[in-house]
Parts: sequence; C-alpha cells; structure tokens
Amino acid sequence: MLARRLTRKGYVVNWRTTAKELLKRVLRDAVDLVLLDIEMPDHQRLDALKTLAVTNSAAELPIIWSRQNSQTTTLLQRWI
Repeated sequence: MLARRLTRKGYVVNWRTTAKELLKRVLRDAVDLVLLDIEMPDHQRLDALKTLAVTNSAAELPIIWSRQNSQTTTLLQRWI
C-alpha cells in the first residue's frame, strides 16, 4: 500500500523482501531513502541496519524503520 502511494506521488520505489537483497541494492546503486520494515521476514535486518549505518551517514542515507500496520501507514501517509 505504501509503495503504491509513493509511486503515485512520483517516487521510484524498489521493493526488496530480504535484508540481503536490500544491502545488495543499496550498496550497488544510489538510493535516497530506505524504509526498513521492522517485521522483515529474515533475521538479518539488524545486520543490514548496522552495515548501512557504517557505510552511510544519516544525511547521506536516511533510514526509517516502519511497521506495516494501519497506524504506521497512516502516519507515513501524512508525510508524503
């Protein structure tokens, strides 16, 4: 739902389902923002966060932890 809304607003959205895929994408290509699902199915999300924090400053790559539930989606929708 959030990806569709961002796409409609003109953002390019690249969806990754695992932390490993996320790291490959972010380290390979330039991205402006990472929305990291707290409930990502694999257990490497904390490792991914640590790697991203070491390789990028918060100004270079903002990372927002999110949780796909109705309250979080509503909050994020107010930002975009």
